[in-house]
Amino acid sequence: MLLAAQWAVAQEAPPALRLADTVRPLRYAAELTVKPEETTFRGTINIEIEVQRPTSVVWLNARFLNVDSAFIDGRTAQIVAGGDDFVGLRP
Repeated sequence: MLLAAQWAVAQEAPPALRLADTVRPLRYAAELTVKPEETTFRGTINIEIEVQRPTSVVWLNARFLNVDSAFIDGRTAQIVAGGDDFVGLRP
């Protein structure tokens, strides 16, 4: 049972350098609102993924991005902080 608990904790930690191969992106669709006079932008990004192995958190590269809300399969996902480079989504 201790091994299972350690594995679950490891799944919660953000990647150290690169994303794991647990989830594979298949398709991206982005809708952005860019105002030339502003230094930031807003938008929506839809990512179709294929889950290779069970995971409790889907990690995404998110350098310089703030995620306000997220959905997995139409349901609200919990946003998990992942340091400066990543953001996690928990169903």
